[in-house]
Amino acid sequence: LKELSFRMAAVGVSDLRDAAYVLHPVSASLRLAHEPRLGLLRTEFEVARKDILELTVVRSQVKHLRTAQAVRGQEYMRLYRLMVPEADEETLYQDANLNLAEYGALFERQLLHSEGLAEKGEEALSKHEERRLQLLEDALAIGKLAQRQVLVKQKVEARGEERRRQQLGSDKAPSVNTLGLMMRWARWGRTHGSR
Repeated sequence: LKELSFRMAAVGVSDLRDAAYVLHPVSASLRLAHEPRLGLLRTEFEVARKDILELTVVRSQVKHLRTAQAVRGQEYMRLYRLMVPEADEETLYQDANLNLAEYGALFERQLLHSEGLAEKGEEALSKHEERRLQLLEDALAIGKLAQRQVLVKQKVEARGEERRRQQLGSDKAPSVNTLGLMMRWARWGRTHGSR
């Protein structure tokens, strides 16, 4: 472990912003040993100057740690079930690429409508599709979702830019009738203006 540091707050203070450094070594080494016969878990902590900090954990403390870990695992599963119903779980994890493609298509339609760039035939998301989009956002890996969102946003921005260029182009380019009128007016000005 390189550049490891420990900070400690004053007793009764839960905010760590004002915590002072207790140990700020350049490098450190942590060794663990388990002695099941004695019911001990031994750790050795070496700091840069080879000072050894020894910590002994008894079996009852390990049991408490395992109990806390089990409770945390149960809470995780409870919250996970709130986000991903058991009925949908099987379909979500069969083909990740297919689900990412579905997410990309739904996210693109949602973004096009929110930006006002949807064309005829591109309908807004139905309630069912909105729920599916939310389910995919809850269940799929956040890194993969972020990659897909970046690609979709670039695609939508390109469409918006193309639409702006088309609108500017139609405003600047005079129609054939206007061009003829302008040329006739310029000719008239040259011939009649010199008198």
